[in-house]
Amino acid sequence: MSAASIVDSVILVVSAVSSVQLQTVECCVIGDAVLEKRKKQPKDKRGTGVIVVTKVDLIQGGVTGEKYASVISDIKSLTLHTNFENCPILPCSISPSSSSSSFHNSILSSINLSCGVPVRPPPSSSPFYFQIDHCFPSKGVGTILTGTVLSGSLKVNETIELPTLGKSYKVKGIQSFSSNVLSIKVGDRAGICVTGLDSSNLERTVAVTPKSLKSIRGCVGKVKRVRMFKYGLKSGTKFHMSLGNETVMGEVTFFGGKEIHEEGLTVENVLDRDYVVQEGYVDCWEERFVDTVDPMRYKTTEIEEQYCYIKFDRSIYVPRKCQVIGSRLDSDFECRLAFCGEVVVEGEVGDRLRFYTEKEKICWVSKLDSKFVRQEDSKEIFFSVVCRDLFGKGAQMNNFKGLKIVTKNGEVGHISEAFGTEGKFRVEFPKGLDTDPTVGDEMHLKFRKVRGDKTNKMWQDHIKLPEKVNRKVIVEESELPKPPEKKKAAPKPAAKSEKIDKLVGAVDKSKGDGVYIVSGLFKPEVDVKLHVGDSIAVAGKGLTGQIVGAFGKAGKCKVEISGDVEVGDKIELV
Repeated sequence: MSAASIVDSVILVVSAVSSVQLQTVECCVIGDAVLEKRKKQPKDKRGTGVIVVTKVDLIQGGVTGEKYASVISDIKSLTLHTNFENCPILPCSISPSSSSSSFHNSILSSINLSCGVPVRPPPSSSPFYFQIDHCFPSKGVGTILTGTVLSGSLKVNETIELPTLGKSYKVKGIQSFSSNVLSIKVGDRAGICVTGLDSSNLERTVAVTPKSLKSIRGCVGKVKRVRMFKYGLKSGTKFHMSLGNETVMGEVTFFGGKEIHEEGLTVENVLDRDYVVQEGYVDCWEERFVDTVDPMRYKTTEIEEQYCYIKFDRSIYVPRKCQVIGSRLDSDFECRLAFCGEVVVEGEVGDRLRFYTEKEKICWVSKLDSKFVRQEDSKEIFFSVVCRDLFGKGAQMNNFKGLKIVTKNGEVGHISEAFGTEGKFRVEFPKGLDTDPTVGDEMHLKFRKVRGDKTNKMWQDHIKLPEKVNRKVIVEESELPKPPEKKKAAPKPAAKSEKIDKLVGAVDKSKGDGVYIVSGLFKPEVDVKLHVGDSIAVAGKGLTGQIVGAFGKAGKCKVEISGDVEVGDKIELV
């Protein structure tokens, strides 16, 4: 898989005698992953794969018989929703004849077209990465490392590092196809000669630019379940993980199915958000409750990609953005390859991933508070309601103040205070309720429980509370103060439009949530209700607010101020 970047075409070979076998299925998975890598190249240059059906001369009827038609049907089922799906399927015979010559010419022509225009990144654009497949001593010369250059370039007298040994060696000479050369680049097969290396200490490994490859104990991959793997993929289980030149056991955690399906989540912000808990791989998020695991050998619907956090049993060295395959090599399953994809985040980042479960509790509206006029549109609406049946009697409401409550229409408010001693509470809606509630309406406390959170907190940071808007009390004509009898020359109550003596009040106490009790701002005979909505200012602090209601009968009032206000601060009418 680490050589996928230099593969120009893939030929999938199927025997007409045996049809699709275990090795055919696994070769299809690997070839599909290689062709997926090539899809990043321009469409007119990437090429396609080729499928060759061999030994057609050994089956009854040849290419016109029922057996051949059955083999073609099996191949089409196997390659459904893969990069082989639209590839040419060509017959091939093993005995020389005029027809076999025609078969071979068609195959060669298709292979030539399937290669497209090979695209190689400039050697200077990436570090040197050399996959070693053989190592042997050469008497009087040194140790020879043979393999393929997968990225970068190398010159004689430069230094290479063998990460698995943690040592660097100077390159004494280079050969390519039995000829001495001064340098090699991407795609070249070569033998590299170094000195001071004991070949018995080395197995199949890689040679790289010094310090260009880091050791990792985990990674995040964007993966896709192999359709032919007919068993479920559960989070918390271990698979054989093949990355680059390494195969190691790794524990998997699948996530992101919901977020990718609903939001088109990209790899750029994969670590910058929370994810709903997944017990395993979900083929299609919309069908997760009816089709989590499909027992069919070949699915007819496309499987959706998702993310997988992999924690390895040991440290490994892998190239950046390499492909990854998860498999069960110790099983006798029809297909041992379970999923494949590409590494998008390198390193053990499990502590940066936060998984949650959606929770919800329901309460009901018990009482409607007074309506107010919303200043921005002059609409008469409710700004608060009293709810019941969310907490038991005697619950400490201070622990729940600020929790967000959502109406059946999606409008968001918050718990502001307890109401009585029966577990009832008031819910404030900063923007008001555009749809009038009724007693008995459902209200929802929606929150998330984060896996591993020992505080047992109700997480609601995903729910946004709207900003407050200004409002005024609705004054009915019957509520207006009556004029005094003419018996005495008693002072008139101040009307809204009348000037009143400008008094200076003071903050007596705080009621929380920016609401304060102020005394001295009005004379006892003034009807404070007529001044709800009037602007006030905190002397010497540059803070402003508004009157929201009367408090008692001695001219005291409730005001709402945003900012740092203390008891004793002077309050003036603006």
